[in-house]
Amino acid sequence: MKCKKVKDLILTDYSDGRLDAAGNEAVRRHLAACAGCRAFAEEVQKTVVEPLRRQAPEMPPARVWEMIERRIGEDDALPLQESENIGDLIVRALLGLRPAAAVVFAACLIVAFFVISQRTSENAIEEYLAEQGSFLMASNGEANGLTDEMDFGTAIEEYFL
Repeated sequence: MKCKKVKDLILTDYSDGRLDAAGNEAVRRHLAACAGCRAFAEEVQKTVVEPLRRQAPEMPPARVWEMIERRIGEDDALPLQESENIGDLIVRALLGLRPAAAVVFAACLIVAFFVISQRTSENAIEEYLAEQGSFLMASNGEANGLTDEMDFGTAIEEYFL
């Protein structure tokens, strides 16, 4: 096993005692043969693992558990039904937010919709103008006898040709 892998395991599963038997044995064999990793393991044990083991577990205040139990019991957090659409989901999400957050969220949705609709309409206008310009140029060329076989790739042209 390489030193990098052993050091990663020392910082995680090996120090927590969550490494399987084969992994534990591989790390122990590497530590017996590698002085650098052995020193690293001792330092991790001394500075990280031991202080955490001496630390008494802290329980959250009773009011935290009460809030958790109350939120679990609420019917607001029902999963999305098949019959619901995305609009109903957004309305339900907005109703669950604080007023300021709901206003900000709604404003973001409006701005996003406006930006998307503007880009779509700008692209449509640009495409229409380009197609019309090509048609006019071709018409003018035909009147002057300048075109042989001109193909502009328009839908109407493909239909008739």
